[in-house]
Amino acid sequence: MARVVVVGGGYAGLMAAFRAAREKRAEVTLVDPKPVFVQRIRLHERLAGGRPETIPYPRLLARARVRFVQGRADELDIARQEVGVGGERLGYDQLVLALGSRTAPAVPGVSEHALTLDLAEGDADPLAEAARRWPALAARGGRALVVGGGLSGLETASELAERWPGLRVTLLTRAPLGEGDYRPGAVRYLRRRFEELGVAVESGVAVRAMEAGSAVLADGSRRGFHVAIWAGGMQPSPLPRQWGLPIDGDGRVRVEPTLQVAGHPGLWVAGDAAAAPAPGGVARLSCQAALPMGAHVGDQLARLARGASPRPFRFGFTLSCVSLGRRAGLAHLLNADDSPAATYFTGRWGAFVKEAVCRMTTTVLKLEARGVRAYHWKPATPAAPALAEAA
Repeated sequence: MARVVVVGGGYAGLMAAFRAAREKRAEVTLVDPKPVFVQRIRLHERLAGGRPETIPYPRLLARARVRFVQGRADELDIARQEVGVGGERLGYDQLVLALGSRTAPAVPGVSEHALTLDLAEGDADPLAEAARRWPALAARGGRALVVGGGLSGLETASELAERWPGLRVTLLTRAPLGEGDYRPGAVRYLRRRFEELGVAVESGVAVRAMEAGSAVLADGSRRGFHVAIWAGGMQPSPLPRQWGLPIDGDGRVRVEPTLQVAGHPGLWVAGDAAAAPAPGGVARLSCQAALPMGAHVGDQLARLARGASPRPFRFGFTLSCVSLGRRAGLAHLLNADDSPAATYFTGRWGAFVKEAVCRMTTTVLKLEARGVRAYHWKPATPAAPALAEAA
């Protein structure tokens, strides 16, 4: 029986484990430092005081007959085909690295003076601890500073402002709000929504350092805060670099079209750790790319167990969703190459689509754990021609 070890219990790792376990000739083990699965795409809700669903790994994995080992993978011996997890050494025939990513602390002081949308390893929950501060801060008009104009920054600023109206929320973005990510009409909607929520948006602002109680900008000025949230981009896990795997300029593992590592046919990479092929280059770090990568790797492991050859990974983007509080959102269709298409939905319809997508991710994982092939994705297709912009 083939020994399959999956390192990382996020979207990609879980999907790979479930698909591989469907082949009865595989013995699958999943490794993760955390005891429970938490949706990364809902961490802004958790920070603001919401309680998104968490699922204990043992309960979820038992349905698929996948063994769970809680711990951090700290060593990889490719020659011996072993992964070190604490004091345990796990042998493998096929290894899947689904190590994910974390917020990039791009300037000095982030670790000491700002929160990030990351979960700590083990049983700690810094986001839930931070959420307990909001009632008192909102009651006295406290200042929350969010740095970063990407998806995490937009969602965090709007979630805090809607849930805690007394907070004075400021969003700092290096580029103009939504520039390049959305069509002009959608960008105008974003601006209106932040105005409705009372979020002060400062665009074209570069932060040089974070200090106690203030962010130091490139021009030397400061923006004060009682709580700061750093959402200034993501970076893949540093472990593949430490283990000597081939890395691209962004720190992601270079992979073959099948998502195997060249020269190591028993080593696969999925999710944010993989420089996976996509129209226009490589897939960006996202849940939207991680789920199909994990499903693809799991499917190929099942093919190998049956004596078939692995197939190349094919993927194209379809949709970008951003929640703007619980009552509004923006859902923007994408071309396969991740460029914005002509159609988008705003307001309550945008919120409905975003929530449906978030619920879909956990629903398909639960179904896949039961052996139901519930997840499907769109393979790469040529970019759609530009159409007239939606009103």
